Amino acid sequence: MKKYLFTLVAALVSATLRYAQNTLVATLSHQDCLTMFYGSSALVSAVEAAESGDIITLSAGQFAFADIDKGITIRGEGAGKTVIGQGTSSTKYQILIPENDANRLCMEGLTIDTYYGAGSKTVYIYGNTSNLYFIKCVISNNPISFGSSSSVNATFVDCNIKGLALNGSSYTKFSNCIVSRFSNVSGTTSKADFFNCIIYAEDSYPSNKYYRASFVNSFLFYNTLYSGTLPSETVAMNSMFIQGHFNGVNGAIDCLSLKQSDVKDIFINYSSYTDQYGIVHYTPVLNSQLTDEAKTLYLGTDGKEVGIYGGQYPYDLTPSYPIITKMNVAKQATADNKLSVEIEVSAVE
Repeated sequence: MKKYLFTLVAALVSATLRYAQNTLVATLSHQDCLTMFYGSSALVSAVEAAESGDIITLSAGQFAFADIDKGITIRGEGAGKTVIGQGTSSTKYQILIPENDANRLCMEGLTIDTYYGAGSKTVYIYGNTSNLYFIKCVISNNPISFGSSSSVNATFVDCNIKGLALNGSSYTKFSNCIVSRFSNVSGTTSKADFFNCIIYAEDSYPSNKYYRASFVNSFLFYNTLYSGTLPSETVAMNSMFIQGHFNGVNGAIDCLSLKQSDVKDIFINYSSYTDQYGIVHYTPVLNSQLTDEAKTLYLGTDGKEVGIYGGQYPYDLTPSYPIITKMNVAKQATADNKLSVEIEVSAVE
């Protein structure tokens, strides 16, 4: 991460800017015009006012989810800092971008969490939409579901995804992501490609969840006592399946099936517990890095380490755009009515 420190001298510092530091704010950028909306429903108001191609920037805090029907960019201060999906009485939320919209929906630096009351609400993605981008986001507590008649092309980069269901003829690409609770419905033609990911095959056998999926330079975990298998149509290259195996997979090239006990030799940080049968289970911390030895043993097709820290986009939830991390404003202006403002900005390299 790079940090930049600079001093701005301005004739006037907006009272709105100072107010915004402790308030939920959505800033809509349309051409050369900025409009600010306040409160938990600020994102909803900003989306309603936005036009395709506009950018909405959110402050830290928790915002109500907004149904999205146009190709816009929504930016937060970082996953865990900016959360969208504050509870409402809605039974579901939806993303439906018109097929003729030339701009894409891009969401970055956000936690998407639509937990409400005692349950969670699903975010549905509908229609025939291309080029949806989710970058450096955490999708938590709820699934994202692609509609049964949808044909959506979506890309997830540097994301931690805890629930996603494919339907229809949709296609998703995951790069340097942590993915759990994923399913690809067997009766559809939807497809998913995983590059440099860590995938947790939870709840049931992987053969019930990973139809028409490919795994490249990735780790797969099956977290029970029993070894899981993948569908025969699966494609896998330079990938490691822990507590499972690639037997019967037609397209398995340079893949390894490892024991769960190997986790402690592969990852720096892991947890363990002993079950009632005296068997020790090891699970890596979600964003754990490989040991120095593992980095040389488990290499991908590009010669870099397998997993989320290899490949083209090493896992990092820091937003790609500058974020103000500190701002000091002088208590009073100088004699010539200028005010000194010191701002510290951070951005990923």
